[in-house]
Amino acid sequence: MTLRLRALALVALLPIVGCSATSDESTGVPNVPEMASSEVTAALSDGTVTYDEYESAYRNFVACMNDGGFEVIEHDPDANGVINYSVSNDAVAAGVDEACYNEHYGPVDQAFQIAHEDTSSSAEFLRTCLREHGIEPSDTMEGLLAQFEKEGIDIATC
Repeated sequence: MTLRLRALALVALLPIVGCSATSDESTGVPNVPEMASSEVTAALSDGTVTYDEYESAYRNFVACMNDGGFEVIEHDPDANGVINYSVSNDAVAAGVDEACYNEHYGPVDQAFQIAHEDTSSSAEFLRTCLREHGIEPSDTMEGLLAQFEKEGIDIATC
């Protein structure tokens, strides 16, 4: 089984590795790809993704995966409600995972996780690492990443 890398973990590390996510710079909301469903477009239209919209998009993703002949295995969610799941390597190789994710869930997943990044498991991981280095961690993901940069701590050593 392949555990989908959560967008938040990637977004959290982007400033460190020098990449950038594609989003509307004024809102931080991911751009809606052309292949996105009307439900995804509607969920992103007001710039805020509610938990109900997030969960609905996930259920649409699961239905798409099932329609494509693949199962989605759910795991315990993060404390902030982020859904954790895995799919088979076969689903990834067949392209069904990517197609369903992009059409039904991806942009909503990204927007929800970005909006909740300060309370994510990734943020807690970084806070623990900073405490282990004797540093009182910031309350925000942006602050945490700035602390790592300022102190010259390599996240890979955490």
